[in-house]
Amino acid sequence: MKSNLVSVAAVALLAGCAWAVEPMGSEMVPPLPGGLSTVGYGVNSAGMVVGQADNFSGQLVGFVYAAGVTEELPSLPGAGSAQAQGINDNGVIVGLCYNNNGVSRAVKWTKVAGTWTITDLGTLRADGTGFGVAQRVNNAGAIVGYSTREGGNSYHGTIWHPDGSTTDVGTLNFAGNFAYSQLLGINQAGAVSGYAYATLQGPEHGMYVPTNGRSEDITPPGQFGLAQWHQVNDNGLLGGYVAGSSTGGEFRPAVYSETDGIVLAPMLEGLDGGYGYDLSNGRVLVGVMFHLEPDPSLSVFRAFKYAGGQTVDLNSVAIGLTGTMFEARTVTSNGLIVGTADSGLGVTEAVLLYPMPPACAADIGSTGGEPGADGLLDNNDFVVFIDWFFAQDSRADIGATGGVPGHDNAFDNNDFIVFIDQFFGGCI
Repeated sequence: MKSNLVSVAAVALLAGCAWAVEPMGSEMVPPLPGGLSTVGYGVNSAGMVVGQADNFSGQLVGFVYAAGVTEELPSLPGAGSAQAQGINDNGVIVGLCYNNNGVSRAVKWTKVAGTWTITDLGTLRADGTGFGVAQRVNNAGAIVGYSTREGGNSYHGTIWHPDGSTTDVGTLNFAGNFAYSQLLGINQAGAVSGYAYATLQGPEHGMYVPTNGRSEDITPPGQFGLAQWHQVNDNGLLGGYVAGSSTGGEFRPAVYSETDGIVLAPMLEGLDGGYGYDLSNGRVLVGVMFHLEPDPSLSVFRAFKYAGGQTVDLNSVAIGLTGTMFEARTVTSNGLIVGTADSGLGVTEAVLLYPMPPACAADIGSTGGEPGADGLLDNNDFVVFIDWFFAQDSRADIGATGGVPGHDNAFDNNDFIVFIDQFFGGCI
């Protein structure tokens, strides 16, 4: 991949059509019995949400939400607080849990015979000592995060493989006992992303490790260039945030591709900086944008999504949202988004957003082949569907095996069959 390329023309993102501002439904994640708040970090394609919540005793614990029920995840024996960070489509959850010595340990949760169990993943050290954090897990069961390295006390980006082995991804060109790295993202093929840095050696540099295992530094040029890549999607695109001369020193959400380099997401009006936290296969970047004030109570935070050159405040499109959604953490390739809203009463609520079907299933294109319903079924609808299909936009994934309606994370003849059926069937 290319590195050190920055485009400040955000409209130059990747090939694909411009997004219309479309409504999304909202589902608020209720607290645990006796608890008050939930914070959402991860979601899978089935809509299972994970994160952190307070329980009846006030302890912060990991939770999973599914089918309208918020369930507390177990902690390590004698342990303190825990946090669930990510979940795959097989229902495997990863995160961290503090042990009885107050040390963070990377853990995973799996459901066995209807009961959730917790497993300590260990660290890069052969004896498993030290601390760790697990961030994401792919459908093959590979887990990424960071943990204490062998032969020192600093932490390095870590891959926990399904066979129980681990990989230390190193620290790019940073060296010594004070060099660190974190892995934050992984795709289904096993490529990973994150960042590395060293104390007193400058800001964080974006890290990308493709499946060939050769780490690449992808950071804006200049002495003060900074990057953190929080996810790599299945097409090898990176999503996260950068800073440097091209951003005026502000943190800016960004997408990297080999074709276009680093592309900055347009900012929401009145906001100055932001972080990108996840990037879907449909090239949707989500995260938080903000304006900071010396008095924290006057600062503004808004959850956003960015695709096709357009940035949208999720509060403006979410129907049924309670409070203000201040960050979005994860977006799936079938369009689900999870994040957290502030009720304004000192209580936070995890939020699951989901795409709402159009009033007419095939009415997706308007004049000029632009996305949007116009009450007509004509060539414009075909143009938009084909654009979505070849851009691998999740909205074109409407057909499953046998040409029946459904999502199967594939773009093939089944999608064309379902679209044509809907088109000639009229508004359904």
